[in-house]
Amino acid sequence: MLSVEHFNNLISRNLNNPTVLVDLGNSVLDEREASKEHYQVALRAIEQAVKLVPRSIPALFTRARLKSNLGLTAGAFRDFNTVIQMKPDVYAAWYWRGMLYYQFKDYKSAVMDFVQTVMLAPDFSEGYLLRGYALMNLGGYAEAAQDFNHVIGMKAERSGEALYHRSKCFYNLRQIELAIKDCDNLLQIGWVSTEIYCMRAMCYLVIREFDKAIADYDLALQLDPNNADILHNKNETVLAKADAIVEPIAENNAVENNAATTDEPKVEEGKPKKKANSKTKVENKTPENDPDKDKGEEEKPKKKTPNKKKDE
Repeated sequence: MLSVEHFNNLISRNLNNPTVLVDLGNSVLDEREASKEHYQVALRAIEQAVKLVPRSIPALFTRARLKSNLGLTAGAFRDFNTVIQMKPDVYAAWYWRGMLYYQFKDYKSAVMDFVQTVMLAPDFSEGYLLRGYALMNLGGYAEAAQDFNHVIGMKAERSGEALYHRSKCFYNLRQIELAIKDCDNLLQIGWVSTEIYCMRAMCYLVIREFDKAIADYDLALQLDPNNADILHNKNETVLAKADAIVEPIAENNAVENNAATTDEPKVEEGKPKKKANSKTKVENKTPENDPDKDKGEEEKPKKKTPNKKKDE
């Protein structure tokens, strides 16, 4: 990547050329290794372009993105709003404004912007993916799964990511077999990770396939042997399996004891006997096994977004 000094020299030589100045700003946005200093220099170039052509949509849009990356979110919102008002069919403006809303956890506004994004650009997979994330954070798992279906069907670059999050949607919708199938497919295409094994283990717990759940936790521990959460979940699953074995034995013994006596069994009034519920025990003690865990968990897009909202 060009040095900051080199960018400054290019800006100085093109102070009266708004097209070159906008191109310089976009070249910085395209660089993953760009530093804060690079963004600041690029913003200076764009400010000059806006002075030359105040109603330039490319300049305003690029300035909005640079301000967003620098944490100048109030100014970024203003520029995105201006672009959308001037030219509502610029889908990228809706998308990046939606990303800003998402960053500040305004998921409803983010969904609305992503709706506009995919309406204007039906083949833009990122719009469906990010709308799916926002919907998950709102508890709309069925709708989110449909968006992830779009991404998977497009065979987009992030289709594996969409497949993983669809499995989480299926889990929360209690479509357990579908969730397990997605986890199986992820492992088959090489997405081997503790997250996938733990996700599948949680699914097996729901359908009381304790041995399979324990096996998946063991596989996860092979990848991360010192992960205390995974070890805790495995131990809780072992206890749940033991409870599931003991419960029918206790019930059988009670039946035999009742058959051996003519007296009616005594039950203390007002205190009915409670059955052990191994599934509830595991889920209550282990947040990772809570079916509502994803409801409060923010699904984060893998894009550069500002950390704090502050004025321009």
